[in-house]
Amino acid sequence: MVQKYFDAATLRMSFVKGTNDKGKEVFTTKSFTGMKEDATAAQLQQFSAAIASLSTYELAKTVITAQH
Repeated sequence: MVQKYFDAATLRMSFVKGTNDKGKEVFTTKSFTGMKEDATAAQLQQFSAAIASLSTYELAKTVITAQH
């Protein structure tokens, strides 16, 4: 029998830092570890929006990855 165990979750936010000499966007990433397993998508979005509001860069995307 296979059992599922939650190990860890990481929230990764990518921000547009600017453009390079060819006009292509350059990104910077901020990661947050230790996210709770029972955090809802709405809570994660709210957290992401709060952090993004503190940044001088534009938020490009937010990704959550969980390890089981």
